[in-house]
Amino acid sequence: MKKIRKKVPLPSNSSLQEEKEFLNLQNDMKLNIPNKVTTSQQQTNTYTSESTELQQPQHITTDVKLTILEGSSIQGNPDYDPDELTVKKGDKITVNNVDTMPHTVTNGESGSDPNSGKLFDTSIINGGDSAEIDTSTVDAGAHPFYCMVHPYMTGTLTVE
Repeated sequence: MKKIRKKVPLPSNSSLQEEKEFLNLQNDMKLNIPNKVTTSQQQTNTYTSESTELQQPQHITTDVKLTILEGSSIQGNPDYDPDELTVKKGDKITVNNVDTMPHTVTNGESGSDPNSGKLFDTSIINGGDSAEIDTSTVDAGAHPFYCMVHPYMTGTLTVE
C-alpha cells in the first residue's frame, strides 16, 4: 500500500497545544482514521458505526378450531370443544357449528354484561355453518364467552 505524504504548513500563531492537535489530525488523515473532535480539555475519537436493528420474528397466525358440539342446545350437554381455549394474539379461530340449532360465540358473561359482544361476536351461526374470530384486536387476557341463543353455553378464550 502506497502512503501519500502531504505537507501541511502550520499556522504561525498557533500555541503548542494547537500544534500538537494539528499534528495528530494530520497523522490520522494519513492513516485514514475518522475525524477527531478536539477541545482544549480532551480529545475524543468520533467513529461512525452502522447498526442493524434485529426485529423479533412476527407471530405466524394459526387457524385454531372451536367446535359447537351436536346437542349443545340441550342444557347440561357438552357445548363448546374446547370450552377453555388459549390462543396467541392474531390467531384466527374457526368456529364450526356441528349442531342443528343456531348458536353464537360472544364475549361476555351473559347478555346483561355491558361489554357483551364488544371484543368478539360471531353473530348467529346456523347448524352446519362456520364463522371466524380474528384475535388481532382482542387484548391479552382471559375473556369469558357464551351463546346468545343458549346463555348456559359458556367458555373462556385466553389470548396471550
